Amino acid sequence: MKFDSKEHEEKLISSFILKEKRGRWRTLLFSDDREVLTSTFDHKQDFDPRFATHMKQAQILEKLREVKGLTKCFLLSANREWDDSWATLDELEIVLFEESGTYISCVPGELAVYHGEDVGENYLLTRKQA
Repeated sequence: MKFDSKEHEEKLISSFILKEKRGRWRTLLFSDDREVLTSTFDHKQDFDPRFATHMKQAQILEKLREVKGLTKCFLLSANREWDDSWATLDELEIVLFEESGTYISCVPGELAVYHGEDVGENYLLTRKQA
């Protein structure tokens, strides 16, 4: 299955971001003010904790490699070089060990990752779609 970047962004917002934060995310992410939002990713977790499991980087990579057909994921990041780009699973190993807040959308609305700036700040975000 192939998804475009906007679908990844929209599904990340609607499935994993706290309801009260979604409007702000949409307003900023889909505008020229995108960086106002992405610059907060290092220290701010807007994801819904009901769908988050804290894990080590290696555990997250292992889980992603188990997903049949998954070869790349979409990045929303405080790191300008990574934001609004795609990364292979091998490249995610670099992303997950860097100190930049990044949301990684792997299966739109069903599987994502939040990686914060601080060591050990990694969450697998999962949600089954109806």
